[in-house]
Formats: sequence, C-alpha cells, structure tokens
Amino acid sequence: MVRIFEIKVIAIILVFTSLISLLNFKGKILTLNYFNDGLKILYLGNMGVLIESESQTILIDGFHKKYKPAYNHPSEETVESLIHGKFPEFTKLELSLVTHKHKDHFNPELTLHFLKENVQSLTIGPAQVKEELEKTENSTEKILEQVKVVGLDNQINTIKHQEILIKSIRCDHTYQTKHKNIQNVAHLIHVNGYKILHIGDTEWDLSKVAFNKLNLVESNIDVAILPFWMLIDEKAKYNVKEYINPEVVIASHINPNDSNQIVKEIHKNFPKAVSLVELNKVVLNIKK
Repeated sequence: MVRIFEIKVIAIILVFTSLISLLNFKGKILTLNYFNDGLKILYLGNMGVLIESESQTILIDGFHKKYKPAYNHPSEETVESLIHGKFPEFTKLELSLVTHKHKDHFNPELTLHFLKENVQSLTIGPAQVKEELEKTENSTEKILEQVKVVGLDNQINTIKHQEILIKSIRCDHTYQTKHKNIQNVAHLIHVNGYKILHIGDTEWDLSKVAFNKLNLVESNIDVAILPFWMLIDEKAKYNVKEYINPEVVIASHINPNDSNQIVKEIHKNFPKAVSLVELNKVVLNIKK
C-alpha cells in the first residue's frame, strides 16, 4: 500500500513539473515539440515556396514553367510530384496560393491540373488568376469552385481550409507605370501556430497600408518572404522592423545569374536573412 502511494505521489509531481515547464520566465506558454511538428520551407523557384507544418502543406507561387533566364523555375518532375502528392518528405497539398498572374509566379494549365487531381484542395488568388483558369482548356465550373478570389477593396479576405487560416489582401504590384493593371495580393498563413507572410511582387510604398491592416507588428510573424529589392534599399531595416517585425526574413525573386552579388547586398542590411537561390532546398526548418 505504501509503495502504491509513493508511485501516485511521484506521478503527481511529474505532472505538476511538466505543467510548470510549459511556462517561461515571462509566463508565456511554450509549445513542446511533441505538440508541434515545426515549420519547414522549401524553395521551388523565383518566389515559389513549399510550406509544411504538422502534415499541412501549402504551396505559394509554385506552379510555373520556364519563362526568362532571370527567373528560376521548378522542373517538370517537381511539378508532377507536387500535383500528385509525392514530393519527397512533404505531404499532399491542401492549398495552392497565388499572388498574381505573371508567368514567373503562375501557370494556369499546371494549376488546373492540380485542382483536377486534388478535389479537396483550393487555389486562392486575385480575380485575374481565376480569369486565366476560366480561359484554360478543360476548365469546368466544378473545378472553378475550388478557386477562391481575393477582393481588391483593400479589406482582409479570410479563408479557413482544413484548419489552415489564410488572410489575404490587395498589395499592388511594383513598377506601377508598367504593371498598374496587374492584381497582386499578399497572403498571411496561419498554420499549426506559425504565421508566414508572402507578398508577391510589391514595394514598400505600395504595401504599408496592407501591412498595417494585417496588424503584422502585433501578430508576431514567424517568417516574412519578401522580394529582395525590398531588403536592399536604404530604409529596408527600418521598414521591416516598423511594418512587419518578423523572426525570420526570407529574400526571394533573386536572379540566378546575379545571385552572389544580390545576396551580398541583402546581407549588408540583414546578415541573417535566408536567400532563395538553390532549387529544391529546405531553406528553413524550425520548431518553437
């Protein structure tokens, strides 16, 4: 009887100490690794990334083909494996997000193929993305039901799909003199306790309103995926801190023919920034 009592006491102590260990010195709850599979991000080409946490997988700007030498792109083999849920060490896609319709970010035929093969999955992007899909051969109304459009009214569009929360908002395309008619949107992903921001092709003066509406600074952003040109101007350090304040900065849209010089420029402002250069490389693998 005494032995049983001692075992019960030890068990109670272990439970109590485990609960205490969940608190840090500020009283915040910490997530233990067996409750959190971490966050993994892989580079696919240009601004394309594959994101996974706890078997929930999201693609952003990843379905595109060879376009111009200045833009990296995924291989046909990579695209097929993504479409069929067979990409090594990643689960099948729940979501394919698109920032805008430019060919270095989006291909309608590949996206349509993905939706056809994954009837439980969604694509989220601006209206121009859906319009391109509507014009694609073999497009059907049923497939197009899987496409969710982000409005351009400067309000946050919220979609929850299979426990993944996506907040999207208009974020105008850079170089407005040439691209003023291109619809570009930013996506803020909430997955398994992580928050990842991807903004497509924009610039600071065109995105600050969107960043403030998303309340990024107060949201404790884990990862911000930004085009490299937003990281090399003279106010880059101030702007990143003032409008986003992420734990990790990832630099994207890097010309493969000039990547060494671009990365050097990025590191002048952000020595710890992760740069998307090597295809099919896991560039980030973290746990809280």
